[in-house]
Amino acid sequence: MEHTSSSATAMRTTNSEAITSLMMLRGERIQWKKEDKTFADLESQIKQGRFNLNPVHQRGVVHNVKWKSEVLHSQIYHGDIPDVYFHPTTLPDGTRKYDSLDGKQRCSAINEYLSDAFAYKMIEPACMYNKKFSELLPSFQTFLKDDCSITARMANRTLTSSEIQSFFQKRQNFKKTSAGEHLNSCITSTIQRDVKDFIEEPANNELLKKAGFLKNDRHQYTEMVAYILRTFKHHNECNVDCSPSKLKWWYNSISPLGDDAQGAFELVNLTLSLLEFIHVVGGNSRKNVYVSCAWYIMNYCFDDGFNIEKINMLKVEKTIMLPPVGGNHSGQVQRETFKELIES
Repeated sequence: MEHTSSSATAMRTTNSEAITSLMMLRGERIQWKKEDKTFADLESQIKQGRFNLNPVHQRGVVHNVKWKSEVLHSQIYHGDIPDVYFHPTTLPDGTRKYDSLDGKQRCSAINEYLSDAFAYKMIEPACMYNKKFSELLPSFQTFLKDDCSITARMANRTLTSSEIQSFFQKRQNFKKTSAGEHLNSCITSTIQRDVKDFIEEPANNELLKKAGFLKNDRHQYTEMVAYILRTFKHHNECNVDCSPSKLKWWYNSISPLGDDAQGAFELVNLTLSLLEFIHVVGGNSRKNVYVSCAWYIMNYCFDDGFNIEKINMLKVEKTIMLPPVGGNHSGQVQRETFKELIES
């Protein structure tokens, strides 16, 4: 009898805890309000700053004119574009704006077309083909502005940094997110601000370009810097694991760089300065080049500090051939080949 009573009490406790947990979930759960926005309304609210398409976690505009035209085509003929998502943020003066969580690319396509930023590239409707918005008949301009719309889903509250990161990374379905874009969305990473500060420094930006990194439309700079920082911490491994999945996990760990962030970023600077003189062919990817270069500096130009004299001696124009990845050619083979050829 005592056993039955004890079990019943435990069951009531469990049920009570479950109900309490459910009540908390209902209180904290994000709620979404749908707002249908005509194209004219969407453009207006973007221009007024009410809708912010460029919060820090968002990737840049990555789609070409054809993709943007297809967004318009889908609404014109099917009356449908996937919903876009925003959440409110409060400005210092007490006013609110709404930051994009998902759908920046679709909103940008609509806003850019109505702003005359590109010419429509679908063959239907024929009267729109290869024309900018200002070149359309007035009747079609009105049709696009007033009859075409998109549904915005507005969160009932400001999301936390971890919620934004999780939400963004789970909804990248329209174009595969690059490693750099994923890292850019990791706004809870303890090294995120340092990486951004390094990239935004004018002298470092110039160094990146001299080293051959000319594009940053998908946050390639963030990806490259992160891989070199990881190499700084793991250079003593025979084959530094620089897979995207490992990089993402490491970038979000509690203390990726430990106590020597200054030395890690110095490695980035030295690697870029050396890559200005080294022209590499083969190796399948640019990543294998800068990882091999950073690995070489750490293992053969570092002894209680960087051997700047030796690094400067290597700054002569040369072309080296790396073996491709795959089969018997591991990253370790590439790095050893890099060492042999850079010293020859």
